[in-house]
Amino acid sequence: MSLNKVIAGLVLVVGLFLSLGPARADQQELQLGYVFNSWGSNSLFHGTEQRIPLSYYLSSPNLTLSLNTAFVAGDYVEDANAGAGIAGSEYNSSQFSDTTLGVNWGLDMGGSMRSNLQGKLNIPTGDNHWEVAEQTGAIPYIFEPSFYHGGGWGGNLFYSLSLTDPNSEYGLGAGFMSTSVYDTGLSTEGTFSPGDNLVVLATLGFRMSSADNLGFRVVHTFPLESTYPNAAENFTQGQG
Repeated sequence: MSLNKVIAGLVLVVGLFLSLGPARADQQELQLGYVFNSWGSNSLFHGTEQRIPLSYYLSSPNLTLSLNTAFVAGDYVEDANAGAGIAGSEYNSSQFSDTTLGVNWGLDMGGSMRSNLQGKLNIPTGDNHWEVAEQTGAIPYIFEPSFYHGGGWGGNLFYSLSLTDPNSEYGLGAGFMSTSVYDTGLSTEGTFSPGDNLVVLATLGFRMSSADNLGFRVVHTFPLESTYPNAAENFTQGQG
C-alpha cells in the first residue's frame, strides 16, 4: 500500500460526501483563533510564537469533512555568550504551515455496533525548513511539538468497529500511515523518508458515572522500511 492509495481513498470518501448533496450537509462551521506563546530557558534561549489557526467543517448526519491550516509567526533566539564560546543565533519567519484534509464516516451496523472510517491527508503548504531551524530557540517541552508543522505529503486511513452497552464500550481497529520523502532542512544530511506503518489498536472503556469514564487503549505499530540518505553515510533501516 502506498501514499497514492491513501490519497485515492480519501478522494473517494470526499466524493461520497459531496454526492450526498446540500440536503444532507446540514451543518457548516468556520473557526478562526489566535494563540500567543513566549518562553525563556536558562537565560540563554528565548522566543515567541504566534498562531492564527483556521478550520472549516462540513457535516452530514454520518459524515464529516474538515480542513485545517494556520498562519504562524515565530522568533527563536539563542543569545551570545562569550564565556561559553556561543556566538548566538536567531531564526524568524512568518508563513502558513501545512494543511490537513480530514474525513470521518460513521455507520450504524445495527444494535449497539458502529463502524467508523477516518482518514487524513497532509498537504505540504508549509516550509519544511522551519521545524529544524526553530531549534535555535530551544522551545520548552510544554510547546513540543511547536505550533508550526512543515513536512511532506502524508496521510493515514483507519477503520474501527465498536460495541457499546450501558456500562462499557469495546473497540477494534486497524489502519495505515504514510509519509513521503521530505527535506530535513540540513544541507549536509539530505532528505528523510520515515516510511509507512501498519497499525492495529484495541480499546476498552467503562462508564464510572454520568460524567466520568475510564478507558484503556492498546496500540501496536508495524513499521515498514524507512530510508535516510545521508551525505556522509547512507543507510536503509527496516523494521526495528
